[in-house]
Amino acid sequence: MWMSDVREDLGRDNTRTLVAAASPLSEAMALAAGGALHLFAKRDQSGRRIFPGHERQGDSISALLVLPMSGSTHESQTTQTHLVQHVVAVGHESGWVEIVSMTGDILFRRQLGSGRVLKFRASGDGPLARGGRRTPMEAVYLPSISDLLMVYADGIVAMAGKVLFESLIKNQSLLAQMRAQGLHGECTTQDNQVPVKRLLVKDQMITDMSVYKYANTALDQMIHMSQSSNIIEGNLQSLGQITQLVSVGQNPIMRFNSPYNIHAQDLTELAENVVSTVKSGFVRVATGLFWGKPDANQEDKKPKELEQRLSLNHAMKDAMKQGKMIEVSLNGLYFAVMDNQNRVILVDCLSGIILHVWKGLHHVQIGWTLARPENGLASIDEDEKVACVLVIYLPRRGSLEVWWPESKEKLAEFSVAKNGKLLSCFNGILDPTNRSRHIRERDLVLLGEDGSISEIIIPTRYLSDQKKTRYSSFQQQHLLALLSEVPLSDDTCAKVMEQVKSASSAVTQISMLVDIFKADQIELDFVKRILAEIDIQMKDREEESTILKNCYATLTNLVSLFENINESLASRGENRIPSLTQDDFPGLHLIDITEAPEKLTHTSPLNLDSFVSHWALSVDVFDIETESVEMRLGQRDASSNLLEGFMTVVHLQGERKVLETFQELGLSYQDLLKFVFQNVTNWSHANLLRLTMGIKPLLSIALILSRGEGTKSSVFYTFTRSLLLKEPMNMSVLVLACQWHEFAYNNAAFRDLYVDSDRIKRFVTAYLHLEQNLQAKVLGESSKENPANHTYADAFQAGNGRVVEIICQWFVQHGIGPKDLESEKIRDFLSLAESDFPKSVQSETLLSHLTWEYIHAWAKKRDQLRYLDYGFQCLKALLKLDGVDLNVPNMLWKTFLHKVGRDAVNVTEIRSPTRCLRDVGVGEECLPELLQWLVKVLFLMIQNDQRDVHLSKPDEKPQFYDDISDVPQAHLLDHAHSVVVDSDVIALQFQYVFVANLIWEFDLQFKPMALFSNQESNLFFQSEASTQLGVLISMGQNASLRHIRKKFLDTACHRSVQTIHLLPTEDGQGEWDMSSYKVWMSQLALLAKMWFLQDKLKEYQILALYSNGHDSLGEDLFSCFPDRESLAVKLIHIALLRVTKFVYESEDHNRRLAAVKPDLLVKLSQLQNEAMDITTVTVEDTKSLLITLCGLGLAEGMMQVIYDCLALVQMFMK
Repeated sequence: MWMSDVREDLGRDNTRTLVAAASPLSEAMALAAGGALHLFAKRDQSGRRIFPGHERQGDSISALLVLPMSGSTHESQTTQTHLVQHVVAVGHESGWVEIVSMTGDILFRRQLGSGRVLKFRASGDGPLARGGRRTPMEAVYLPSISDLLMVYADGIVAMAGKVLFESLIKNQSLLAQMRAQGLHGECTTQDNQVPVKRLLVKDQMITDMSVYKYANTALDQMIHMSQSSNIIEGNLQSLGQITQLVSVGQNPIMRFNSPYNIHAQDLTELAENVVSTVKSGFVRVATGLFWGKPDANQEDKKPKELEQRLSLNHAMKDAMKQGKMIEVSLNGLYFAVMDNQNRVILVDCLSGIILHVWKGLHHVQIGWTLARPENGLASIDEDEKVACVLVIYLPRRGSLEVWWPESKEKLAEFSVAKNGKLLSCFNGILDPTNRSRHIRERDLVLLGEDGSISEIIIPTRYLSDQKKTRYSSFQQQHLLALLSEVPLSDDTCAKVMEQVKSASSAVTQISMLVDIFKADQIELDFVKRILAEIDIQMKDREEESTILKNCYATLTNLVSLFENINESLASRGENRIPSLTQDDFPGLHLIDITEAPEKLTHTSPLNLDSFVSHWALSVDVFDIETESVEMRLGQRDASSNLLEGFMTVVHLQGERKVLETFQELGLSYQDLLKFVFQNVTNWSHANLLRLTMGIKPLLSIALILSRGEGTKSSVFYTFTRSLLLKEPMNMSVLVLACQWHEFAYNNAAFRDLYVDSDRIKRFVTAYLHLEQNLQAKVLGESSKENPANHTYADAFQAGNGRVVEIICQWFVQHGIGPKDLESEKIRDFLSLAESDFPKSVQSETLLSHLTWEYIHAWAKKRDQLRYLDYGFQCLKALLKLDGVDLNVPNMLWKTFLHKVGRDAVNVTEIRSPTRCLRDVGVGEECLPELLQWLVKVLFLMIQNDQRDVHLSKPDEKPQFYDDISDVPQAHLLDHAHSVVVDSDVIALQFQYVFVANLIWEFDLQFKPMALFSNQESNLFFQSEASTQLGVLISMGQNASLRHIRKKFLDTACHRSVQTIHLLPTEDGQGEWDMSSYKVWMSQLALLAKMWFLQDKLKEYQILALYSNGHDSLGEDLFSCFPDRESLAVKLIHIALLRVTKFVYESEDHNRRLAAVKPDLLVKLSQLQNEAMDITTVTVEDTKSLLITLCGLGLAEGMMQVIYDCLALVQMFMK
């Protein structure tokens, strides 16, 4: 009743109209009505402190928050105490936010919004829902606040907790200094400098909002992708944890918002952002025009605000309903929403699915609390689990209901004061340094109409005392806590046995027994004592549950089997299972036994918990209609030990004894076979040789079990065969195949299938030959790299071409290039492979697949251009083979290269580094090299299309693969003649790609589209083949297109000639390297031929050679040029440029100028600037050029110029 006098001051209004808040750490509270604020802090049990707060005239208070804030640290000799102070956040109808100390001093004041402050919320580092690494015990502690959130009708305003903490501490310090100087006032002058961020919500009128976090697991990502189709998967996967902001209100009633940029923007949002940016720019310009440039100091005083629109994950729409309040559970797993239709909606935080709806709850109030021991949360151990429950308060009835969210069951109901107000204490503390962990003292407070305060505490016993027939999670947690003690004390054993015996139903008792068996490091003696007690209990009761009897029988059989296995493992030294030897595997050298079998180490005895982990024990297993227990694969070492134990027991006690045990357990033959096959393939070679002889008895037991289930022998064989074919082929699988083959041969039911089992054994042996030879001949014995293992189904049931495909994938995986194929080690490997697969490793088959695999590897990693180089080299070698008529180049281009070439041309037309990396897959620095390889492939395809191939037997279909697969499936060379690409289309694609290559390589100032007609561009970008190409070719070229193509060829010829360079030699003379020049000119010749400009190209080539000083090469081409007279005019111009350079660049140019005739001098002076760019040549080469031109019989004027230049050159030579 210590607030009754204040309630009188505030008036006797209904308590629900008051604004109140309470602290989770002490009895600090705040209460407001209208604009009046009252603060309460109970100092001790004998008194209280009441401070009147600030009242803004005409501005009502709409939201309150009592915020704990970490203070100083007090250390004594025995303990260290972290002091906590409180401040109160006050939100007003006008949008102002104030933070007031408990003494009434205003520490922060700022208007953060135009509407009323609806609520204060916080984002903290609390427990992560589902998948987080924090334990449920973390819910006991108050999380540190990372952001303080102010909820408005259009969104929230977020303020960093660390910045707020520093600002409050600073203002407190300044305020204390002012008080010491006798001054009075407020210290809020720097509040506008505190940065805030506005998070806006679109298309919803918000009434409340809350926030929670959860770990971003793979399952969470799948849920988000299924809920929204416009999520960017890469952005979502980059997040370690997800912060979800859930707003409630109207249209929609619930909206799940994301603060991350994981959604693709639609056109509407993009347009709005552009318009907003343009408007703000206009406003800034207009402001500068009318009022001048704003003052720099004034700019600094503006608050630092960022604005972000929250993206929509998903929403729940209901036009007739409006959410009024939302509360998130303290463990972050659930949240509850109250709406205007008197409903409470329970929602799963992770999936956003509605779990339950309570209806007809008028004036309901909700909150969450932790079930706790009666002596408080501080007494809970770290390993003990805590439970979070939902509290529903019905003020008109004075009823308080406690609900368990997992089962949606009412756990308790209490009668409390009517017309009260349920206050949820703030779930957080302002402690950015995380120096201490503060245990929450209270979660919920009930403020009575008479001013009384009641803390709501739900004792744990209300949960454990519920008379339920099911096995509640609290009972399970209590039992597991007892079993966690290692070793178990007598007192703990007694408690466990008492809890099992006092179970209210058979289902609960079975669940407890299963948990006891699954407990870590459980002792066998204790388990036997428990089973003995159950046996006594069943004998005392005449009518006992059938499922409990089934459970007791199954668990007893498991314990008996466990004891037999350990006894057999202990005595196996004298009774060893017969071993396989190296002689059982002729031709294979993969097993190296360096120690005798008797010296090999034995596995340790089984542990009961690891043994039990291999059996799927649950309540459903012991149902009346289900009398079998499923066996499953456990940890690798434990499973291997258990299988070894099975073999040992069979060897010592016989198949019959083990068969009876398995039949009593109801073990199916499928589970037994799966367990055997999956474990044998994981064994080491030593264990494999030593123990594999025990496999056949287990196969016999599985066969008898299958017959007992009414399974046909053919079904058993098919199931066993499918298990064998799904395991990766290694020596273990070979040994297993040998044992299975022998088992099938010795069994009359499978003798007809002997050929099939022999085929499997033979092909597994052949595969291991390949793998072993690759390791020995190619990779080396010391190499740590191993070829990738394949299953039999993958290698020999996936088409005849699968084997050569695997070999080529090995080569690509280990970086074996085309040049390595000629090495001795690769030839040795292929010769050995030829003995098993002769047709699959023949030259044309191997080169075709190797080309394909290299290009495929490049397509997956386009920046690795060496794969493209390797593929091209293999393709060249393939096309050089005699009698090979394969369509592999066309298949490669259509599958991998066509789209890349088209995108590269597009990027060349409109350059963009981002688009180049996104569409082409490489950066602009690698694009010229990529285009060069594409041109080489296209050039090779055109050459291959023009060559004549003479097949010895044209009517006979070539056989490329060995007949090894019993499942027909087409491979690369089976499709060799099915892919048809029009040669005209390939020619068009060559033109575009080669033009783009020249532009990038020589930095030509051309656009690819300018060199082609619109019809050609449409065909290139829209279709791979079209009958319209022939029509386009016959139509020819218009004048403007022909002109620009001539200009392009001229420029490209000059740049190609410039690739000729001099290489140093031993004699010092040097040697001209023309390899690049010849490649470029051969490709330019093909381009000019397609453009019908062959003669022009030769003309441009001659002029380029003379312009760059390669007169000997130019003279050879000029002598064969048909129209030399027309070309002579341009050569005379080149000669004049050379003479001009001789005259003006010489040291005695004045003397030389005096020797020039006046008419010639005029021409030379006009060419002076142009002559500076021409390549310097010798006077002798210029004389030879002039002499060649003299013999052409040109016009008299031209001849006179030639004679004058020749006389001038002869004078220079003296």
